[in-house]
Amino acid sequence: MFNCVKKDDIDYSPYDDGEWRLKLWLFVAYVVSFVSLAASVGLLIQDSLVKSGPSVWTGTAGVL
Repeated sequence: MFNCVKKDDIDYSPYDDGEWRLKLWLFVAYVVSFVSLAASVGLLIQDSLVKSGPSVWTGTAGVL
């Protein structure tokens, strides 16, 4: 998502309305990456704390 934006497109232009779209896209990209990292750490911690049986994420980790 980050590689879709060129550095030249972010430059400030007082007469251009397209800059806010790029900044919004970058903000969404940061939010998605942070949430995915937090979710993966949360699943890792949850899997280590629950002692109910074999891990159900072993096959999923191999696929992903």
